[in-house]
Amino acid sequence: FPIDNKERLGIDQLRRAVEQCARDDKSVLQEVSIRSMAFLDSILSEKQKQKAYLTFSDEVKQLGTNVGVPSIREQEEALAFFHERGFLIHMTSTEILKNIVVINPQWLIDALSKVIRDGS
Repeated sequence: FPIDNKERLGIDQLRRAVEQCARDDKSVLQEVSIRSMAFLDSILSEKQKQKAYLTFSDEVKQLGTNVGVPSIREQEEALAFFHERGFLIHMTSTEILKNIVVINPQWLIDALSKVIRDGS
């Protein structure tokens, strides 16, 4: 959508389009338990400690237990849901990736760019 911030042209049209997308997305109606939200809050609060990622096997499991989500299955389901929503990054294609929960996406972008960037 073309937008003109000075004249505010196109802003209402964009707002309506975004609202319509949100209404059409049935996943926004999915209920999330208070415990799962507390789990997410405890994970994301680790950003304040300047952490870019957490390990599932040590840190995330313990955070879940601390907020009343002791089941590994429930923790994994919550992580999958929060990954789908873009709150964090948790890939599960390998055991190594499954053990990493990225809470600072910029860190991941920077790390990947170092791998693919030409050194010259």
